[in-house]
Amino acid sequence: MRRLGRLLGSRKDSRDTLGSLAAGMGGQLAIVVSGIVAARLLGPADRGYLALLVLVPVILAKLGGLGLPLAVAYECARSPAVARPLSGRIARRFALQAAVLLVIHGLLLWALLHDEDREVVVSGIVTLALVPASLAHEYAIAFLQGLRRFGPFNVLRMLPVVLYTAAVLAFLVSGASDLVAFVVAWTAAWCAAAALAVRAVGTTLPREIAPPGEMPPMAAMTRFGAKGFLGSASPVETFRLDQALIGLFLPPVALGYYVAAIAFTNLPRFLAQSIGLVASPGVAAAPNRREGRHMMWRYLWLAVLVCTPVIVVLEATVGWLLPFLFGSAFEDAIPMARILLLGALFLSLRRVLTDGARGLGRPTIGTIAEVASWVVLLPAVTVAAAAGDATDMAMAVTAAAFVSLVVIVVGLTTRRSVAEDGASHWLGAGPTERVV
Repeated sequence: MRRLGRLLGSRKDSRDTLGSLAAGMGGQLAIVVSGIVAARLLGPADRGYLALLVLVPVILAKLGGLGLPLAVAYECARSPAVARPLSGRIARRFALQAAVLLVIHGLLLWALLHDEDREVVVSGIVTLALVPASLAHEYAIAFLQGLRRFGPFNVLRMLPVVLYTAAVLAFLVSGASDLVAFVVAWTAAWCAAAALAVRAVGTTLPREIAPPGEMPPMAAMTRFGAKGFLGSASPVETFRLDQALIGLFLPPVALGYYVAAIAFTNLPRFLAQSIGLVASPGVAAAPNRREGRHMMWRYLWLAVLVCTPVIVVLEATVGWLLPFLFGSAFEDAIPMARILLLGALFLSLRRVLTDGARGLGRPTIGTIAEVASWVVLLPAVTVAAAAGDATDMAMAVTAAAFVSLVVIVVGLTTRRSVAEDGASHWLGAGPTERVV
């Protein structure tokens, strides 16, 4: 704790970071357990269908939010007094977004599933509740993150996977192995977590209310969120673009192998995400930008120290660990797992820098890094999909992750005068500042 305190600068930051890392590891453990059990009970084909059905709502919820939860967390961290009046505005925006996204989700399900078996169609219908639940959950934990209420925040961000894992373990005991049951369990877990998260926000909002003249305009928040959207919601990490392409162009068994391989990258990514979730509001709440920049780099070095040993151990053990956990039917996933683990290190470090830069009021730089990675990713995944090789998809993802990390490091270490991004104009920051 003392060494961590010296690295991060305060005991509170140390406690928040350790709590977030513990929650990330707990969530990862739940994902590993549920993934193994689901793979064994469903088999590669139905496991692929499950991945595809839950992927579509994740994509829609992220796209529909357009990064606005990022702005919510940023504004609450800078000025907690805006949280209570802001919650009413966000509730109205959520209602509109959820209604539009529900229609779009229904149309997408019809296009994807109208020729599928009845079990798959019913499973798809069940997932209609996932988009509003996911979006409500994201907004709620954004308030908790911005207010730095990391106790309820950490519990609620891992609650969906914990509830789902409990249901999957019950299926293991009862012998249930149909796709519909797994989809119902996943959907119910997210709905319950969303309801509890919204309730938690209502009980933790500060009593202090900012005067109307100090409230950030929704237009400024929307711009801030849009600028940082792609940096925080990577098509590979969040939208699982790689999985979507495999699901669309390759047999379901290929997606089943790929999902098993990528499961081993979740732990380092969850650890980096846990660090970034604390870093972003911590940097935003820093007394000045110089201290905020120093704090951002300290969090990056923490991510290096935490994630690198984990990935080295996984690279050394995945050859026997993957078939041991998932079964010998998934041995073809081992080469993919080795490649994706290297990419996970690049993505993990980029994630922490993206979150730190957003705390500085620079959400655009993460988006620039993400877009730069597309130069590698889009042509490569197209070739991989045409070749019918999921291992080539893993190589494309890793190469793109490396490019994006290089771009964001260069962007943050090059001295240049830049305009402040998004909502920082409203918060009174100067129009330009030398950024290091």
